[in-house]
Amino acid sequence: MVLMVDALKKFSIRQNHLFVYGTLRRDFDGQRHPFLSKGCDDLGKAYFSGKLYDLGSFPGVVPSNNPNDRVKGEVYRLHQPEGILARLDEYEGAVGADPLYRRELVDVILENGKAIKAWIYIFNRDVRDFQRIESGDYVEYLRHKRLALYESLVPSISRKELNEIEKKFGMPDQHNENDFEDMTDWVKNAG
Repeated sequence: MVLMVDALKKFSIRQNHLFVYGTLRRDFDGQRHPFLSKGCDDLGKAYFSGKLYDLGSFPGVVPSNNPNDRVKGEVYRLHQPEGILARLDEYEGAVGADPLYRRELVDVILENGKAIKAWIYIFNRDVRDFQRIESGDYVEYLRHKRLALYESLVPSISRKELNEIEKKFGMPDQHNENDFEDMTDWVKNAG
């Protein structure tokens, strides 16, 4: 039994691929996360057979046996996996007696269809109370969520409504400056 555990540890240390699906993705903010800015190579986009959930400020993933359940992400080859993974374990909350995530070695599929083993951080809690991200893509999900927020805050009108307003009141450049009220101070002072 001891020989098997030692062999498993040696095998695990050699596994230097990391699959990221949330805030560690380059697509999240257009650049590599500081943990991944040095000491690794970007192998490109990939997917994992799992379900993705919105946990509030970050996502969580759980495995799935359904081949249609795919979580989109990126794969990195780590030059010195022990150091980077130890820091990521802390960052991801994958340490302690009851960790928020657990790091597991799983199969991921690269864009070229090749399957490789990679480390992933699996959410270590019940997901029933969280919203599933059906697309499996956290970055796309956030873009849609931000767009919906923007649209709810910025009033929009149809071209027909705009034409009716212009017909009734004219265009701003058709009015004298005295026809307008400067409300700068009112807005700055919140009324």
